[in-house]
Amino acid sequence: MTHRILLVEDDPDVRLLMEGVLLDADYEVDATDTVRSGCALLETLPYDLLLADGRLPDGTGPMVAERAHEIGVKVLVVTGYSFELPREHISRYEVLSKPVRPRERF
Repeated sequence: MTHRILLVEDDPDVRLLMEGVLLDADYEVDATDTVRSGCALLETLPYDLLLADGRLPDGTGPMVAERAHEIGVKVLVVTGYSFELPREHISRYEVLSKPVRPRERF
């Protein structure tokens, strides 16, 4: 069974990189760049995981995460600004700090 992931990331380069890594790992991925479109997709399709940027043009990743959490979708907030997230968001959701290097070679 393939898992479906919703990726909400406003930086087009980061979004493309993350989407490519996930597709290469055989996940189904829907990608978007705003809180509004992320919440709309959560209402339309079933997801196994939400990957949300911490900062978005119309709000924050935790805003999308709140809705995902309400409907039982697992959440990972991926941000370069984890120090700016309220403590309750850090304790409620898994947080991964950017930069992320999915296939770093030594």
